Amino acid sequence: MYHALIWVVVVELLGLLALPLTFRLFSRLPDRGFALSKALAILLLTYGAWLLGLTHVVPNSRYTLIALMLLLLILGLFALRRRRREFLDLLSRERVAILAGEAVFLGLFVLWAVIVARTPEINHTEKPMDLAFLNAVVRSRFFPPEDPWLAGYSVSYYYMGHMMMAMLTKLTGVPSSVSYNLSISLIPALTGGIAYGLVYDLIRLSGARAGRAALYALSGPVLVGLIGNLEGVMEFVSLRGWGGEGFWRWASIKGLYPSAASGGVFPDQSWWWWRASRVVDTLDYSKGLADPRSLDYTINEFPFFSFILGDMHPHMLSLPFFLLSVGLIMNIFLSPVRLGFRWLRGHLWQGLAAAVIIGSLGFINIIDLPVIAALLAVAVLARAYSQMRRLFPALASTVLMLAPVLLAALVLYLPFYMTLNSQVSWPLPILPVEEVATQPFHYILIWGLLAFIGLSYLVRQMLRFQWGHRRHLSLMVFLAVLMLGPFLVWALVELFLGVFGGELSSSLLAIGNKFIRMLPLAGIAGAAAYLAFRCSDDERSRPSAVPLLLIATAFYLIMGVELFHLNDFFTGAYSRMNTVFKLYYQAWIFLALAGAYGLYWWLSRAISKRVLARVADSVWVLAVALLLAWPLYYSVGAILDKTDGFKGPATLDGLAFLEKRGSGEYEAIGWLRDEAPWGRIVEAVGGDFDAEFARVSASTGLPTIIGWEGHELQWRGSSEPFSGRRDQVAEIYRSGDPATVLGILDEYDIRYVVVGPRERATYGGEGLKVFDGLLELAFSSGDVVVYERSP
Repeated sequence: MYHALIWVVVVELLGLLALPLTFRLFSRLPDRGFALSKALAILLLTYGAWLLGLTHVVPNSRYTLIALMLLLLILGLFALRRRRREFLDLLSRERVAILAGEAVFLGLFVLWAVIVARTPEINHTEKPMDLAFLNAVVRSRFFPPEDPWLAGYSVSYYYMGHMMMAMLTKLTGVPSSVSYNLSISLIPALTGGIAYGLVYDLIRLSGARAGRAALYALSGPVLVGLIGNLEGVMEFVSLRGWGGEGFWRWASIKGLYPSAASGGVFPDQSWWWWRASRVVDTLDYSKGLADPRSLDYTINEFPFFSFILGDMHPHMLSLPFFLLSVGLIMNIFLSPVRLGFRWLRGHLWQGLAAAVIIGSLGFINIIDLPVIAALLAVAVLARAYSQMRRLFPALASTVLMLAPVLLAALVLYLPFYMTLNSQVSWPLPILPVEEVATQPFHYILIWGLLAFIGLSYLVRQMLRFQWGHRRHLSLMVFLAVLMLGPFLVWALVELFLGVFGGELSSSLLAIGNKFIRMLPLAGIAGAAAYLAFRCSDDERSRPSAVPLLLIATAFYLIMGVELFHLNDFFTGAYSRMNTVFKLYYQAWIFLALAGAYGLYWWLSRAISKRVLARVADSVWVLAVALLLAWPLYYSVGAILDKTDGFKGPATLDGLAFLEKRGSGEYEAIGWLRDEAPWGRIVEAVGGDFDAEFARVSASTGLPTIIGWEGHELQWRGSSEPFSGRRDQVAEIYRSGDPATVLGILDEYDIRYVVVGPRERATYGGEGLKVFDGLLELAFSSGDVVVYERSP
């Protein structure tokens, strides 16, 4: 309780320090960015500490962070000079939204802390990897931090999200094994709080009163982070034993078939909720219904799944800062001043803030950067078009305004890119998707609820405008080319391959089939974009343009993964796994925000006097209620399964399971992490995803010779940096030769040698005797010994 309390108090304090900055920066949002203040403060604090640490002069310490907090305070006071009365008026005028937003944030934090406390163990999936990055930053004196699983190399990963949580760890003094789980609780709380604030701002801009807006805005955090997809329907159908073999072959969800029926309210299979994140697939049932083979294995995660899984991955850590960028784009889009290079010259500090915020996404979760850059470009273009009434001058103004901002977004984080390697293959980082395609039924399972609300809103907006207006003909042509452009590029590549591969007829048939599949997605994206441009003309309709832009971008992303995929290490049936994984995530956020506003727009309208219209509205509300019931069914069931019905003791210590084992490893990790001087270590090497190995380095942040090799291969794009290291570790523990052991320890400047049950089981006990006379006994507890080599 103390750790959780000090954690949330520090986050609240940071939010208060940044509030004056958001008050000035987000001046066109009704709440002036109050919901964004915590995320902005964490970002600025981390960015400042990173820049100072890069100098190798100012160390990464709590004193440095406190100094940066004082700087935030000074900047805030400077921002409020001559505006204090306006600031106090805001607090009074928007007190309902502020209090409701704080209740959402704190309520979500408590909810997820309770859930996480029932499943705190950092001993499965990729949690050890995330803990390793967290500890590496905590223990690093300067930046970039050394890779905890590859001694002598700096981290080659987008680790700013881990660094943010590490900064909070240092500020609060909470042990990293606890702060890991507090971070897992904080991210959903920040995400939900910001989603609430953004939806509230859109509703207020549409003319609603504060109380009404505060009520409807609650749908934001629900749709963004508290619901699953419609796969829960299929779990229930399977649970009841409904459907024959033909139906389940058609549904093609791996692991679901009639024999899985067991009755009850929720499936009794452990981690059944995992399947909802693996819906998109093409299955080969040649070996039977119970043993299908994946032909198009993908990952379609969504925020709630990430939260309940509890891996502290970049795509989850980026959520609050991704939404912070959406808020920034909203604020720019609503500017009454003509957008373009002149706007940038007159708002230099806002342009710099935009570069820092948007640029951080590349450092947190690199795929977010181009997605947000695209959304910003379309938003600025739409606003510039409404201001200039001509397309090509608007295009020129958009380029002149955004080019310096996006260039600065890269330059401000250039030291990070200079140390980043990638598994993406060059010079062809993107390849066409050829033989596989997402099934329409899978679209429904993943996007059913959000798409239904968003498309309902889109259709009603379509009826408001005259589509054939001559003045907008150039705009319609431009958007048609923009929306169909990816398909045309794909078709040209497919045609080229067909001509030179001697399969022209097959290529033409594939192009025709793909066009039929892509046309609805491109049409929805194009229609939403066109309406967003039209709504931008009128000040009263301008807030309605924001959800339309989000819908357009979401469907553009959904279409894109059907045409192209990243060219990385994953090939064959796994070739578009990461592409779907990365871009579906952003599409979910966009559609959830648009859907939350769409719910307000539908439910707040005056009740029609016409009987037919009232019946249609009632049917729509009933459909939404039914569609929402299944995602909530999924969420409740997943929580109960993951927490085992909230049985047993609760703790936030992710390594407490080690203490329960009675081994000395828990005490050894605590000593190395909290008391021992920094130094590289050596421990047993095992396989990837085996949490029993590389645990000491992950739990302390002290670099080991080699950890999970498969992950290092993904991060660095080559095995060359760690070739032969596994054999050298084996030599240390097996050879028994003092000269050999010292030679390898010297080569990697190893200070600590860990000897515990893993080392004895992996390498035997005979060679371990050499350490007694060769090294000093630094720590011993139970069956774990730590030897130290004198510096």
